[in-house]
Amino acid sequence: MILPGTPPCGPGAEEILSVFPPSDLTAVVTGEAPPPELVSQYVHALYGGTKPIPEEFFAAARRFDGRMRRIFSEHFLMSDEVKPQRRVVAEWQKPIAVIEGDEEPFFVAKSLDALTWKNLWRGKVQYIAGSGHAPFFEQPARYAALLAEFLNGL
Repeated sequence: MILPGTPPCGPGAEEILSVFPPSDLTAVVTGEAPPPELVSQYVHALYGGTKPIPEEFFAAARRFDGRMRRIFSEHFLMSDEVKPQRRVVAEWQKPIAVIEGDEEPFFVAKSLDALTWKNLWRGKVQYIAGSGHAPFFEQPARYAALLAEFLNGL
């Protein structure tokens, strides 16, 4: 398993809010019709280290179905079908690589170090310096090198 950009958390509002503090950008993830200026800010936060951010990314965010945002959020917050992600990674038998940007804009990246991981690759989270939420896009060569090292070790 490879995890980039999002910490294991949830289900449940309390745990999710402890990881992702509410912000104006929350409306983009959870709302059916977020204001266009917030959608633009959100895309900038997602791909902040990318210069320039391709217009296609903004277009995709603008056309994203708002009903899916709302339904996904409600399901993740309240459904008993969602597996407790922290328990999953604490019990997962196979290797888990966590490749994270050290400038993550949506949560404190170093909080990943405090979680219990049963089989964390190299025994620690792999941070890519100078990268944010999308290290695979912001620094593809560094991300690809770590990914190759992980896969070659399996």
